[in-house]
Amino acid sequence: MSTGYVAPSFLDRFGNVPPLSPPPGPALASNSAGLAVSSVVALDGRATMVQVTGATNTVVGKFFGTGVANPSVTLQNFDFSVPANWTNYQVIPQSVLGSYTIGSVVGGFGSMNGLYTQMAVMGVGGTATSILVTQY
Repeated sequence: MSTGYVAPSFLDRFGNVPPLSPPPGPALASNSAGLAVSSVVALDGRATMVQVTGATNTVVGKFFGTGVANPSVTLQNFDFSVPANWTNYQVIPQSVLGSYTIGSVVGGFGSMNGLYTQMAVMGVGGTATSILVTQY
């Protein structure tokens, strides 16, 4: 596994456990979805974790890499779930091995470490729910 970004064990690049509340820093991007079907969120190349909040319904999500024609999530293929009326942090996993270089890195830690570039989210239950995704 590459070093230098938030690891699956929730350690930051310095080996410390990042504080999850308040958020670990200013948001790089914020998105919202409110459909009863899968919605796609483009992940910022600098993001290493996302905060997902679902109102009224449980939310499921799945990460996708570049080049997936129709990314979507269903109740049979999700990577994570967030209970209704709850907020959860998800580390963006690696899609491909990144190339760590010294010097100017266009795109940030997410791009440099080969993290997934898209995420699909959906409310469970067949009714529209507010889903908030904040990228850090």
